[in-house]
Amino acid sequence: MNEQKSFWEEKIKIKNFNIPRFMSAPMDGITDSPMRQLIRTFSPEILLFTEMRHVATIANDKKEKSLEYSKIEHPICFQISAGSTIFLHQAIEKIIDKKFDMINLNAGCPARRVVGSGSGSKLMENISQLQKIIHQCIKIIDNRTPFSLKIRAGYKEKNAYDIALMAQDLGVDFLIIHPRTQQENFIGTLDFKLVEKIKTKVYIPLIFSGNITSFESTKKTYELTGVDGFMIGRALLGAPWKIHEIMQKSIGNKFNISNKQSVKSALEHLNLNSKFYGSQVGFKLLKSHIAGYIKNIPNAAKIRNAIVTCTTEQDMQKKLTELIKIL
Repeated sequence: MNEQKSFWEEKIKIKNFNIPRFMSAPMDGITDSPMRQLIRTFSPEILLFTEMRHVATIANDKKEKSLEYSKIEHPICFQISAGSTIFLHQAIEKIIDKKFDMINLNAGCPARRVVGSGSGSKLMENISQLQKIIHQCIKIIDNRTPFSLKIRAGYKEKNAYDIALMAQDLGVDFLIIHPRTQQENFIGTLDFKLVEKIKTKVYIPLIFSGNITSFESTKKTYELTGVDGFMIGRALLGAPWKIHEIMQKSIGNKFNISNKQSVKSALEHLNLNSKFYGSQVGFKLLKSHIAGYIKNIPNAAKIRNAIVTCTTEQDMQKKLTELIKIL
């Protein structure tokens, strides 16, 4: 028990950073700055990831909205996507200038619009292009910040093993793997054996991404693969405390959040959204999180419907405040 406990409490060394084994996943429309700030209040040390942004978007973003974040979000890794080396230099220089702590290249996204542009998991089918992009990223970064790669099991064919070794040889600082192919999206069977095979051959940290929703699923993943760290994604939806919960359970501590505390977090999320996006947009973006925040409350479906049908921020704020009072 003591040996296992020490593993969960140990940190992963990535250059000059020592980070916990648990980290947030980059999810478009979910792990934006307000959500990351809220996660940070529960988990002060974990590595946070931005939403994925294409290098062309970053390079051409004159207002630099894609690069906005709060100081509380450190340590934070910016995730980029690219289908070629065009715009890499401009984008990376902007990211470094904004003092993001790390940069991650996404070669694992299965979304059609992403692979259609030749980026994301499509790069795993075009290994020579992926190699060029990784090489160029490392050259531009020039040891100024850690650089990592996120991959899948493969595009159509599973070639993650060869790509992992290639990335390591090129100088990538750590790897993140979601062990499904692009074709399997998020519903295929996770290939734990593939991850275990990669882990036995790489010396850089290997992070597992996919269906990590509890300490039980984390422990099972570790036992099957021996990976160094774990990326939590969808489980954070309407539950910014989820990583803290898993970390507490990993060291034998109990964790409970009351329904009142949960709705208070939803209200704080609404306020952060309003500050970041403005009241016209902020309350609408919270709607995708509401089900998670209220799922343990009696008559949750009815309450959810009342909240998601709000047409103004003030109306949503009023309903959440009233809910807090009766819990």
